[in-house]
Amino acid sequence: MQIVSQTSPQKPIDRNTPECIELKVKLAAAFRIIARRKMDDGIAGHISCRVPGTHDQFWVNPLGLFFEEVTASDLLVVNLDGEILEGDRPYNQAAFAIHSTLHAERREVVAICHTHPPKGTAFAALGRPIKILDQNACTFYEDHTLVKEYDGVVASTDQAKSMHRAIGQHRAAVLQNHGLITLGSSIEQAVIDMLDLERTCELNLAVLARFDEVQEITREAALQAREVFTSAPRLHFLWNALVRQIEGAGTHYAGKYRTPTN
Repeated sequence: MQIVSQTSPQKPIDRNTPECIELKVKLAAAFRIIARRKMDDGIAGHISCRVPGTHDQFWVNPLGLFFEEVTASDLLVVNLDGEILEGDRPYNQAAFAIHSTLHAERREVVAICHTHPPKGTAFAALGRPIKILDQNACTFYEDHTLVKEYDGVVASTDQAKSMHRAIGQHRAAVLQNHGLITLGSSIEQAVIDMLDLERTCELNLAVLARFDEVQEITREAALQAREVFTSAPRLHFLWNALVRQIEGAGTHYAGKYRTPTN
């Protein structure tokens, strides 16, 4: 954990444009979606989104809030130097190390979701790559990896850089003895990938007794299914359905940005 004084960025950035507000509200919704499926882990875990027009600033959840509590008003803006540019709470040091490193190294990535969901974390302890058992799993065909190196809680950028090297250019990773992580070109993709990856790990666990007998999907079929499951229409419609499920549950995730339509 690190508490840093609020600091102004070198170049003024308007982080309250309609686009930014929409992203903050989406990011807050992401925490509720993960929490609704009991895929969070106390006050651990984090989801981030790069601030549009920047390469060195991202929104992330503050330390000390359950996923089900996070609103758009609570989100911090942190830069790659660890300075808090917006927000009045501290951040999780692991969140800073992981997200700052990955956002710096993977500039095509917009959002990153990292948590310790029960099924994914259990499967991660086996130290095995996932098998492509069904069409849902095909979304990760040739675009996921197993990160075997675990050297404790990620508290330093050196540890985070080691994680980055192991993830490479993949979109998702099973982190041995740790959990799951997804890196998306949008908040929707990072979160839906996390849901899909947890389900994939659950199915892998279900067939573990006969793991070596599993018939994986063929390459041609897997590539076709991956295209469908990662398509913009699927992400759009599924995201809207997920948001409908969390609407009206407790304190609204939009916080001060709530309007009569959300």
